[in-house]
Amino acid sequence: MKIRTLPILMLQILFSGLSAFAQAESDSLQIPFAAEISLIGKSHGDNIVLRWAPSTPGAWSYLNKVGYVIERTTFSGEQDFDPSSYQLISDSPIIPLPLEEWETIVNDGGDQALSAIAAQALYGEGFNTKGAKYFDIADEYSNRYSFSLLAADLSAITAEALGLRFVDRSVQRDQHYIYRVYPSLPSANYKIDTAYLVIQNISTPPTQNPVISETYGSEFQVQLSWDKVIHESLFSAYIVERSDDGGETFEALHEIPFINPESDNINGQVNVFQYTDSVPRNYEPYSYRLIGLTPFGEKSPPSDIVLEMGRDRTPPASPLNVSARQIAPGNVEITWEMPNPSPDLDAFYIGRGDDLDKNFQPIHEEKIPKDSTSFIDYYSDQMSGNYYVVAAVDTAGNGSISMVSYAAVLDSIPPSAPHGLIGKI
Repeated sequence: MKIRTLPILMLQILFSGLSAFAQAESDSLQIPFAAEISLIGKSHGDNIVLRWAPSTPGAWSYLNKVGYVIERTTFSGEQDFDPSSYQLISDSPIIPLPLEEWETIVNDGGDQALSAIAAQALYGEGFNTKGAKYFDIADEYSNRYSFSLLAADLSAITAEALGLRFVDRSVQRDQHYIYRVYPSLPSANYKIDTAYLVIQNISTPPTQNPVISETYGSEFQVQLSWDKVIHESLFSAYIVERSDDGGETFEALHEIPFINPESDNINGQVNVFQYTDSVPRNYEPYSYRLIGLTPFGEKSPPSDIVLEMGRDRTPPASPLNVSARQIAPGNVEITWEMPNPSPDLDAFYIGRGDDLDKNFQPIHEEKIPKDSTSFIDYYSDQMSGNYYVVAAVDTAGNGSISMVSYAAVLDSIPPSAPHGLIGKI
């Protein structure tokens, strides 16, 4: 996966309904590029946290220079709303910290890696673009934007340093507020829409914990899945933890937060996120749990613990040289070879059908021992086709099927004698 795909994922997870678009015409009208600022908030009773992000790399670059203006007004259902009542809640436009102040953030902020990524995205020297094509330069520019939004999602202090977060502490409990965020100066090249947020300052309930909806054990692997539609509006990334001691202690399975874009999901499902863990042994149960990371840089409570193990999903080799022949009226002998049986081979089963490639049904209930190489069908159908397959099944229930063999059954049953013969001279 190329890094440049991250903006799509992060903005979908961060801000429900966020759309990014840009348009231009080649004629003299020169319609400016268009972008949006998306705004979300979380109340705590004694403060309200605001988080925002521009929808395009170009708008992000421009707003990093001119800064964001934040205004607020109150309202209630008992009075008419006054559009002129907005007031500034920051002394100056909010812009990213200058380069010299990032050293303290990186060294002492507690999220050193994320802050370092953001500082590099803002001020770091670019890749070697000498002689590079315009598309390569655009990719690098998009990556800077993507990594900045990702770092802001996962670290509150980094989001604030990037100029993408503000904590309003001059609020009253239970009061309704309307916030708006817009550029401090209009751009000649970008039409950037103002973002609005309506919020009541109440103590927000604790962050919802994620739910692991399905597990699947495969060969030395465990796959976990959780619902995409439910979780993508709540979390930006995840931490997957595993316990090897029955749930007493958990350790994260990855050093950086897990972000899942589109994937080959479990059993063909398309609306799930999926994580695959490699395990050292099959049939040894492990405990798993999931922690969500919100766009406000907060960790959710862990999910309920689920148990899963790696499982044998490898079928045994297929039986070879299958032959079926009639040995007596109504009796067909099926023979096969198994030159290199798997160590976990458990049994054989015989299927019979009246067509070459469908409608095969088992013709016995008991297992055929794994060292057998023949079986007699005493109830072959003398009035239709007799096609046979041999299935090899291992102790884990995995099976493989042989090639089809046809038994030519001699018709030894004469038709009924005619009756009711009448003659007349």
